[in-house]
Amino acid sequence: DIALICLQAAPAALVGIIAVPSEPTEFLGRALSGWSEVAGRTLAGEPFDFAIVTTLVDREDIRQRLLRAGVESEHIV
Repeated sequence: DIALICLQAAPAALVGIIAVPSEPTEFLGRALSGWSEVAGRTLAGEPFDFAIVTTLVDREDIRQRLLRAGVESEHIV
């Protein structure tokens, strides 16, 4: 929630949100994507500049999954 509020004041656009297991499939009216939709720096075919991890749980696991999907380390925040 806080990340989305902060995003409204930033010169950036939200491309999508990746759901982790046991989360809902929708957040604030937006459909959530799955890990299978991450390929390099695209999510469901939409290019993105940065992947922003906003959870405090399993951060390193999420970072490793992004790296395996082809997201370069310097594009993970």
